[in-house]
Amino acid sequence: MAGGGDANVNLTGWRAYINVYTIPGRRNLVITVFGSIFATVWLVKKLRKRSKPIEAK
Repeated sequence: MAGGGDANVNLTGWRAYINVYTIPGRRNLVITVFGSIFATVWLVKKLRKRSKPIEAK
């Protein structure tokens, strides 16, 4: 798994950008995963801050 990728792999579509066979593909996969985690945490924090507690009368 270490080192260069397999040159005989023919990737098409989105698989050409996000794969485990090439170094740029692995980098794009990591960026996508970390970006998704960051976006999820940010969205949850934003939605929690937006909701107001119900006041008792």
